[in-house]
Amino acid sequence: MFEPETIDVTPRIPRFVLKVVAFYVAVALLWILLSDLLVSKLAADLDDATRLSEFKGVMFVIVTSILLYLLLARLSRALTAQTERLHDVAHRYHTLFEHGGESMLVVGAEDGIIHDANHAAAEMYGWPIEALIGRPLEELVASAPDDLSPSLAERVCHWHRTAGGERIPVDLISNAMRWKGDAVHLVVVRHLGDQLEQREKLSRLAHQDPLTGLFNRNLLPEQVRMGVANAQRTGTLFGVCFLDLDGFKAVNDQLGHDAGDELLRQIARRIKAQVRGGDVVVRLGGDEFVILLGELRSLAESEQILRRLLGSIAEPVALGAEHARVTGSIGVALYPSDGSDHEMLLHAADDAMYRAKDAGRNRYAFHNKAHEDRIKARTAMLDRVARAINEQKLLLFYEPLVDVARGVIDGIEAKMRWQHPVLGILPASEFLPFIKDPALELEVDLWAIRQAQRDIAALDDRRVGLRINLFAPDAGRDALLDALRTLASQLGPGRLTVELSPEVFRRLAPQLPAWRDACHAMGVRLSLDGLVAGADSVHSLATLALDEFKLPAESLGLNGEHDGVGVLTASYVAVAQATGMNLVVKGVMDEAQAQWLKAHGCVLLQGEVFGGAVDADHLSERLNQQTASMTQVVSGDVA
Repeated sequence: MFEPETIDVTPRIPRFVLKVVAFYVAVALLWILLSDLLVSKLAADLDDATRLSEFKGVMFVIVTSILLYLLLARLSRALTAQTERLHDVAHRYHTLFEHGGESMLVVGAEDGIIHDANHAAAEMYGWPIEALIGRPLEELVASAPDDLSPSLAERVCHWHRTAGGERIPVDLISNAMRWKGDAVHLVVVRHLGDQLEQREKLSRLAHQDPLTGLFNRNLLPEQVRMGVANAQRTGTLFGVCFLDLDGFKAVNDQLGHDAGDELLRQIARRIKAQVRGGDVVVRLGGDEFVILLGELRSLAESEQILRRLLGSIAEPVALGAEHARVTGSIGVALYPSDGSDHEMLLHAADDAMYRAKDAGRNRYAFHNKAHEDRIKARTAMLDRVARAINEQKLLLFYEPLVDVARGVIDGIEAKMRWQHPVLGILPASEFLPFIKDPALELEVDLWAIRQAQRDIAALDDRRVGLRINLFAPDAGRDALLDALRTLASQLGPGRLTVELSPEVFRRLAPQLPAWRDACHAMGVRLSLDGLVAGADSVHSLATLALDEFKLPAESLGLNGEHDGVGVLTASYVAVAQATGMNLVVKGVMDEAQAQWLKAHGCVLLQGEVFGGAVDADHLSERLNQQTASMTQVVSGDVA
């Protein structure tokens, strides 16, 4: 087993032995010199000299023997003590290696091969010692888990793999030494799992509210800082919402603190369920919460979330045999208009929350008065649009789409209008952008589909292609598909086309493949009314397998003199041909533009040159006639 060469059990000659030998040599030399001088002075004759020399020799032997005995006895005692001490050290070191709590490996400095391992290492890795010996240390190294939190990644430098494939965080301490003549490293391996788990637990306790499991106020400044930084980078809004429960104290007083705690837990779960995945919910304490809304594209998007929150909070809460009901007052501050740091935004949201309470509770209020005015104006517009639907003030106008190569009307596009009591007939661009309520968006789309179905039914069974714009197809997919299926069945296969604006296209992007497949399954075509801005616009056309895309005439370079940019037009025609899509050019104002486009390969045209849009009452008349302008475009010469 492991016995490093740094523990040398060879006894060493004590220094005092060298001193004794040196002393002995000096005494011997002195004895020889003095004894010869003494013999020469004391001996009277040769016989006396001989007797004295013999006595001198005997005395020398006796003294030498005594000195050697004393020397050897002391040396023996010293060597015995040293040997016992060294063997004790080696035994303790061996015991520490074999039975200590730390996992230890003896690894070759040159080849990285494990030469020895202790029982703790065998237990930690799940291999017997014999299986570890001879294995390269590199085989134990593993990559970090993919779901590692950033805080944990900062604290773990090494990951090893056990026999069962489990990845474990470890800390390595290595010391160079020699073992059986080889350069090795004694590697102490510490399993960090329990230590990191304890650290994570302490971190959670430091940043988590123990009652609700939400973040506590300690984490709020950093989360606000990150939200502001992200808003700066993405050019979006960042909202800080201060929520205070209305009526919580009464519940707490009447039903007790346990019921109050359960109420807070249930409200916390409701709040989490209504916000988006990237939003942050913090409990400040008591019945106060802060919700951080990131990457808001508009005030309307924040309103949708706030309305959901208020509606969910106001639902009754079951507390054992009792039921309680509380509401919420929410104050909202937005970056960058209401502040740029944690303290400013939180203070602004707090002020707005008190304004919400003063206004009657169970509502939200924005800190910025301009925001409040915009919300009121939008709310008023929503009310008027809803009344317009109920009072049948919304209309569909129909604009023909002409195939100038064949000289026929290829189809019609349904365009929404509002018969405003004061302003007259308004185009969709004057009111649809103000609608940001999902329920009303869905209602408008369903109205348009059903109204088109009624208008087409009045065309004396004339079969015609219809294009209809969907304003919010992500608001109610199943209901819209059911309505489209009915309309498509009435028109016939391939005669219904759903048009999506670039804004709707971007909003629907994650669901677009599923939408396309569902439409194609029932014989409905998809068209992109305009191009998506950005470098991926052509890529989107090429990969999403749409049926058609429309471009305004001005985007092809047509100016007041009707001089087109042929290369630009040819490129769009080439995209259409390569992808198998139809290319429609809308907004064609006069005959010269139509002739130029026809000459450059654009044959599906739409615009004022063909008479513009008409209401349902005049649609049959438009379809039954070939206008002079259309005939002239088909037969005329290119300008």
